[in-house]
Formats: sequence, C-alpha cells, structure tokens
Amino acid sequence: MWTIQRAQRRSPLHRRGLRPPPSIRGGLVPMIGGRLGSVSSSETVFNDSEVVYRGALRKGGRSGRLRWGRGAPSPRQTGAGRRRAVIWFGPPFGEGVTAGIGGEFFKLLEEHFPARHGFRGMLNGSTVGLSC
Repeated sequence: MWTIQRAQRRSPLHRRGLRPPPSIRGGLVPMIGGRLGSVSSSETVFNDSEVVYRGALRKGGRSGRLRWGRGAPSPRQTGAGRRRAVIWFGPPFGEGVTAGIGGEFFKLLEEHFPARHGFRGMLNGSTVGLSC
C-alpha cells in the first residue's frame, strides 16, 4: 500500500482570493476529490489524506465533501477516441506513368518494415495514407 507524498510541514494551500473561471469554480471540489482518489491506493489512504485537503478547501472558502471513487476511466485510458496519426504519401503526378505507384509503395512498406521491425507501429497500412 502506498500513500500520497507531500512535504512534512507544508499543507495544501487554497487561496481565498483565487478566482478560477466559472467552468472550474463549480467543479473544483469534485476535481480535487477525483485526483486524490486516483492517486490513492485504497480508501483508507484516501480518508487519511482527505482530512488535510478538506481543511485547505475550507480555509479557502470552499465547501463540499471529497468522495472516494476511481470514477470512469478517461478516453485516453480506454483507447476510445484515440486516433492514430496518419503520414500521407503524395506521389508526384505524371501523365505518362501507368504503373500503380501507390500499390508499389505499400509493397515496399511491407517488404522493408516486416512485423517485427521497430518502426512497424508507425509505418504500416493503417498509419500511412495515399493521396492521389
């Protein structure tokens, strides 16, 4: 079990005169509680730290209770909404060219970046696009 690390004689500080934007102001206590819950290894550790943070919020003029809970995973954690960067290949135009340059290019990708190659994750059919 691990705990939250902070300087021994320093307590968290929330200044009363601080005026965050309205979108932050309304959700400040849940945001702090969510962050505290995500870095706490258990509910016991959370409850021990919650007393200190709740006191700092109270000194800053904020009310509310910090709640234990991991919350929903962010899209970054689940992979949803993550799009791979596409590298675009634009072959030069030529009226006299009859060969399928795009097909040849993808064959070269397969040949020079096989499945176990270090750059295969960046250079494959899913991450390289062809613009004609």
